[in-house]
Amino acid sequence: MNPEPNAIFHDGKSPKDQAVRIELGFGLSLLDDEGRIIETWPFDSLSLIDQHGQTTIFTQKKRADDARLIITERSFADRIFRRAPHLRVRERNNAKTLWIVASWSSAAAVSLVLLTILGIPYLADRLAPLVPASIEVRLGENVKPQVYALFGVTEQQICRDEAGQRILTDLVGQLSSGADIPFELSIEMVEHPIPNAFALPGGQIVILNTLLDKMPDGEAFAAVIAHEIGHVANRDVMRRLIEAGGRSFILSSVLGDFTGGTILLTAAEAVFNASYSRERESAADAFAVAQLRTSGADPAAIYRALDSLLSKQAVSDLGRLLSSHPVGPDRLAALKVLEDKLSPKASENLLSSSDWQALKTMCKEGREE
Repeated sequence: MNPEPNAIFHDGKSPKDQAVRIELGFGLSLLDDEGRIIETWPFDSLSLIDQHGQTTIFTQKKRADDARLIITERSFADRIFRRAPHLRVRERNNAKTLWIVASWSSAAAVSLVLLTILGIPYLADRLAPLVPASIEVRLGENVKPQVYALFGVTEQQICRDEAGQRILTDLVGQLSSGADIPFELSIEMVEHPIPNAFALPGGQIVILNTLLDKMPDGEAFAAVIAHEIGHVANRDVMRRLIEAGGRSFILSSVLGDFTGGTILLTAAEAVFNASYSRERESAADAFAVAQLRTSGADPAAIYRALDSLLSKQAVSDLGRLLSSHPVGPDRLAALKVLEDKLSPKASENLLSSSDWQALKTMCKEGREE
């Protein structure tokens, strides 16, 4: 009975592979199933093609055809390596090549991480002001329904009281007077249990009505609106979208997902989960203080608004507002310094007592029957 085959031989001529038995002598003797020698490969003629797992593939140097010998037992291949030490050099070179490839792959992965963390914000700061206003407006129109969906806002929750809307529109007009803003601003109030205010691309400002309950007075509320207008004027929303979009593009490159729906959802989530940097928040604060003073209101109103929020940070429903607009003692201190530089302070109210009360009941008055 002939021994079992321990290799596969491809002679480079016929398409069919042949199971063979390898015996070691002065070289490799390839035996067929009847024990006859098909070929003999001297050890010094061997060349290593590949090795992975249990499989090792050899050929012969200077051989004209495409002959291959596939060894399926690693321990038997190791016996061949001991008889043909020149093959170990090739094996070490293969290992070195794999190490180099792995190193470069790791470097590429680190580069992507660094690009995401450092490069994209850097680019966003420079690209955002270059985005045409008309494109940002269209983007805002497309993103808004997605953001409302993430907040769980329906058409019935949009506050449509005409008197209250006029007050809001007039307030935005006063607070944006003289500012360099490339959009026509719009503002909308929505009935929602989470107190918040945020800007959308293209000059849209959204107020969630329970925010008014957290404000000490109407002037503090006006200061919050001025702060959001500051984000619009400074193109902070667009910066945030470019950052999120850049990260989404990198992930899409890896995952092979370039669908428009994914990108639009990413933009909506960027607004929904927006958390501006300390520098962006400080710039919006400075804008608000300047515009409050220009409109004849008290710049200290923004200090009162933020101080009120800071004193209520333990309240759970303020979580999203405080995460997207972080308030801390250092920010309040910076505001205090900024306000002192703008003294004397004005005392004209942007909102009368009746206007403030009208805004606080706007959603009840405007609810459709």
